[in-house]
Amino acid sequence: MLNDIQASSPASGSVASARRPVLRLEKLSKTFGGTRALREVALEIAPGEIHALVGQNGCGKSTLIKTLAGYHQADPGALAWLGRRAVRSLARDRRPPRPASLRPPGPRSS
Repeated sequence: MLNDIQASSPASGSVASARRPVLRLEKLSKTFGGTRALREVALEIAPGEIHALVGQNGCGKSTLIKTLAGYHQADPGALAWLGRRAVRSLARDRRPPRPASLRPPGPRSS
């Protein structure tokens, strides 16, 4: 079965590298106080690719995803593209509202 998967995947080279990335990041950093959680992350994802974030606790996996989703603000200087369109900035002036699933529980009404 593994041979079938490998045989059906595109060969690395001109076919795979000719596709324009759907997401491209450069110089993405995130600092919390004096702790640098992300340091100049660069990432490029082409159409059809599957990626996984793997690493030890505290290495920045969740911070990267939350920054891409807009939950955290990136430090100034980050560059991002969605397809051919440059994203204005990942370092926003204000923090977006938290999704309901990430809000801390409030007082319960009786």
